[in-house]
Amino acid sequence: MEGKSFSLVKYRLPLQRKRFGVKEPNNSKQYRRKIIDMAIVPIVGVDDTLRRVGFGKGMYDRFFEKNNKNIKEIVFVSRKLCHSKTLVTNHYDVQADIVFTSKT
Repeated sequence: MEGKSFSLVKYRLPLQRKRFGVKEPNNSKQYRRKIIDMAIVPIVGVDDTLRRVGFGKGMYDRFFEKNNKNIKEIVFVSRKLCHSKTLVTNHYDVQADIVFTSKT
């Protein structure tokens, strides 16, 4: 995490428990890859447009606004599929290519 968004860091060991209790690699400032093969994104739910209903801070929206053109595939993950047939998202919310749940 970096401010109100995220920064890309190379995944490598050892992982360290950071501010929110999430294990993350150290930010060595060496990650310069332009294309991301797959982004795995946690969700609360989706609507019919497969746009993300998240946790209310907009961090993923800000990150994907800057990086979306460089990401090949966006995968949403959730323990349970919470789906709204009513559109509850905005045009700037992150949109998935695939949604995985524990029932998928």
